[in-house]
Amino acid sequence: MKFGNHDTEDMISREQLMETVLKHRCTMTEAGPKELPGCGKYILEIADHGGRTTVALYFLDSGNESQVADIEGG
Repeated sequence: MKFGNHDTEDMISREQLMETVLKHRCTMTEAGPKELPGCGKYILEIADHGGRTTVALYFLDSGNESQVADIEGG
């Protein structure tokens, strides 16, 4: 699961939202490594009936604010 840039504007942080998502027993979401910035950076591998990975989905959190001074919204 990926969060949009407006999902955590009011009253909840991305980390709190991730904690809620991870409580669901059927989630495939991962919080990702703590040493990387952002929340929810992970790879989800999809395997065929023989267990061989056929597709890899990459989930990246680019954040909700620009880190570049010349780009508004930061």
